[in-house]
Amino acid sequence: MPRLNRGLVRLAGQWPTLEPKESTPLHRMLTPADAVSVLNGVLGLTAIFLISLNLLDLAVLLILFAVLADGLDGFVARLGYGGGPFGPKLDSFNDFVSFGVAPATLIFHRYYQWEIVTEVSGPSILTAMAVGAAAGAFLVAGMLRLIRFEVIRGDTRSDFFTGLSIPAAALWVTLGTYMGWEPRVVLAFTWLAAFLMVSRIKFPKVRGPLVVPLALAVLGTIWFGRQFDQSAPRVLFSIMTTYVAMGPLFVRWRAGRLTDMDHAWAD
Repeated sequence: MPRLNRGLVRLAGQWPTLEPKESTPLHRMLTPADAVSVLNGVLGLTAIFLISLNLLDLAVLLILFAVLADGLDGFVARLGYGGGPFGPKLDSFNDFVSFGVAPATLIFHRYYQWEIVTEVSGPSILTAMAVGAAAGAFLVAGMLRLIRFEVIRGDTRSDFFTGLSIPAAALWVTLGTYMGWEPRVVLAFTWLAAFLMVSRIKFPKVRGPLVVPLALAVLGTIWFGRQFDQSAPRVLFSIMTTYVAMGPLFVRWRAGRLTDMDHAWAD
């Protein structure tokens, strides 16, 4: 396709790709936004490898980078470098790896040796079952959350999610693990996050000016880590907790305000 036409297509919001057929080369069906989505999955898979090597802190940082990549692919698509046939499904698949499998693996590896019963010294089957149940619930809930999102996805723009998004849930529980909180607290957060993902509670989408402080908080956690008494991860965790607690209230307030405006126009 000529360069001018490519530019016009990008401005129209769609990267030029070929119609998906068996004879179509795979690379001609991908877009730059898809490449960023793949980067998200690669970061999540690498985090899983690092967890197996007991490099948990580095694995957490890669999950945080995956959060940034997940937001970046949408930004790239909105610039006109998306619109390919793989986009939504590729995004969900990579989200499952980075925000489903990686955090669940992190939780299990971090806490399966926790002495859940004070009389039992060292790892026990009871400990592994309790931690595995929480990690498994998070994994299954994240999978169902992604599938539901794909099933009910429509062409109309929506300002909220039904259920807590899997990147937000992963960020929430991963930070608790990273900051070394008491195991019972982290497992309670894990169960709560799993419930919120499959619930019908509505959470606002993070857009516009809210993206910048959240991205800066993620970058600050990556850069400073546990320095300054873990100030950066504490700030990020506070932001996420505020979002989880106040987000549904904001959605209800906004819905009520829009209803009042509709009534005012009708009058």
